[in-house]
Amino acid sequence: MEPYHEVREDAELSAAIGDDNIIYLRMQGNLTSDNQDILDRWDEKVREAMRTVAAAQPERVLCLIDTTGGQKADMYSLELLKNLVEHNKAYVTRTAVYGVQHTPRHFLDIALRFAHRTNMMVFDTQEEARNWLKEAGGS
Repeated sequence: MEPYHEVREDAELSAAIGDDNIIYLRMQGNLTSDNQDILDRWDEKVREAMRTVAAAQPERVLCLIDTTGGQKADMYSLELLKNLVEHNKAYVTRTAVYGVQHTPRHFLDIALRFAHRTNMMVFDTQEEARNWLKEAGGS
């Protein structure tokens, strides 16, 4: 999978598979329907990354999501996130999220509850998130 990275004045989204086979995602800025086109492209790239890593090692699919710098969300992005979390449930062994601010963290908590995800955790720092992933055999 080719890495995806798109930056606009008000948003940054990226998706890549690292040399360690961990899926690295970045979500920052205006994640509302104002940026629906890049959100949709990012969503497709995340799904592609999940399929790619799962095909290579289905027993260990790890994802690290960086949300530092803040986010602005709306119902469009909440629905997109909820659907993505539900879809990835079949692929991902563990997902660690860090840098989530209060309001987006509430949106993420809602999405996790709807998707019945117990293998996805939210952390304050990248170090805490990576350590939790390492417990599953990540690097």
